[in-house]
Amino acid sequence: MAIVVRRYLLIGPSQNDFDMFVGHSSSINANFSPLTVVDVDVDNAVAGAVETLDEFMAQRGWEYSPSSAVSRYGTTLFWGNADVGAAVEDRFLSPGHEFALASLTDVMQIPVSGTGSLKNLYVRHNSAGGDGDSVVYTVMVNGVATAITVTLATGAIGQASDLVNTVAVVAGNRVSLRANKAVDITSGLIDVQVSVDLYREAG
Repeated sequence: MAIVVRRYLLIGPSQNDFDMFVGHSSSINANFSPLTVVDVDVDNAVAGAVETLDEFMAQRGWEYSPSSAVSRYGTTLFWGNADVGAAVEDRFLSPGHEFALASLTDVMQIPVSGTGSLKNLYVRHNSAGGDGDSVVYTVMVNGVATAITVTLATGAIGQASDLVNTVAVVAGNRVSLRANKAVDITSGLIDVQVSVDLYREAG
């Protein structure tokens, strides 16, 4: 019998899969729930079970880290305006949504309350205003452009995203959203809505 007494932070396995592995009922309340695995008979818990929890998780493509890793949780920041203007210029979107023209100045920065990272930028044009030329949307931190950016054509209802780039932030950093037009788009009435995820370290 192989006895394993460790604490893990599991991401991915279902309740039933994990119960079958440990050989008794356990509790997984969320994807980031820390568990204590006690008296696990790795050899006999399931037919053909692997010898270690590391191998068991890797074999199924599940991710995990020791519970000493920093716990994280997330929230979503969002901005929106009915109108981003037509001229060649920068506009800065309003937090939430405003049925008005976006600001010419970066005066609606959202302060971050702790250490974390920004990722998963989504942009949607909910109206087909504009002439087909694009608007470039960029996440700003402390008034400086980051690598998180999306280019989306006007003239049609549409959506685009940046799921690759991430930016680290710390408490006190200020986040805003810039809309840039390199050419005149004829009409800025595109009802844009933008969201980005903020992953925070717990504590």
